[in-house]
Amino acid sequence: MFDLGANLKSLRKSKGWTQKRLAELLDVSEASISKYESNIASPPIETLRAYAQLFKISR
Repeated sequence: MFDLGANLKSLRKSKGWTQKRLAELLDVSEASISKYESNIASPPIETLRAYAQLFKISR
């Protein structure tokens, strides 16, 4: 089963970034990053696009 939160967390950790740093880069709150990584909330499509650009993901 696909776990978006785990994948987002793995991407962040691969860069050695804190949730705070990633939040700054994506212009969202640190609480939002925590919710995305815990699968409590799903990021809006605009935020997913920002993730893709930031981590150079095309698919």
